[in-house]
Amino acid sequence: LNKDTCEACDVAMFVVPPQPTDTEDANIQFAAINDSVPRLVLNLSNLSDWSYNQSIESVLSDILGDKHGGKGIFSAEIDDNLEENLENALQSSSAALVKAFARNSDDIVPRFNLLPISELSLICVRNVLWKSGFSLKKETEDDILNLARTSLLSLVSELDNFWCKIMQSRLSDWPAREFLDESGVAVPSYFSQSEHLPKKWADALSRSSVEPDVMELHASLTGTFRYVIEHLSNRAPMDKKHEFDEMYETKQYRRCLESVLIWKEGKEKADPIPPNIRYIYLPRGKVQEIVETVL
Repeated sequence: LNKDTCEACDVAMFVVPPQPTDTEDANIQFAAINDSVPRLVLNLSNLSDWSYNQSIESVLSDILGDKHGGKGIFSAEIDDNLEENLENALQSSSAALVKAFARNSDDIVPRFNLLPISELSLICVRNVLWKSGFSLKKETEDDILNLARTSLLSLVSELDNFWCKIMQSRLSDWPAREFLDESGVAVPSYFSQSEHLPKKWADALSRSSVEPDVMELHASLTGTFRYVIEHLSNRAPMDKKHEFDEMYETKQYRRCLESVLIWKEGKEKADPIPPNIRYIYLPRGKVQEIVETVL
């Protein structure tokens, strides 16, 4: 192991062999590990002579200081019968180490959702139409379309802000290289056999990445209300078009736009996936948080 490897680790295990060994490298490696990283010391020195055991205890005390046996640092020793007890000691100690990592780390890597940016755009517009605090006293056609377009601009900003936060956090270094394919560009089959998680998944959240698809819907919401409804639903069956027309004629503008967007979202999901589709990758729970934060 080198210093760089030690600095990047999530958990660490040190094995003190039963035979005398040079401890200088161990001091350097242990010191390179961040204090927040859970560590295990499997000490086999007590299977050797007394003087060696005492020297190791002294070294461990110097390395760990007051933290020896403290939070996040586990010690395991084998009193006798190395062959019989080693596996049990390793299993129980490793389980404790993993549990400590899962319990204490503030940067637990979440599971990710895969979502087309076009789908998230539709969801955000639908949500903001009925959002508390944005209920329009006079339901005019132009006001509703302005609200919808503004929500899309807000979505671009929210995703870009989240991207900036990721780039300043430990999550920007995930996934680790051990999870990547041979070319080092993705975690293979993360979502499905054909859907992988890119190494640079966060870049898909930046303004330059999301803006083209979001602004495509923004452009579709420009014009008169009737034109927008007809344009968005031009591939809808006749019964659906009739349903949308009835809502428009009775001035149920928000409900009309919402119904068209629901139909469009369902149609896009049912259609074959286009080759140029753009995805975003978000930790589970973050999708709903962003939808609620827009505007």
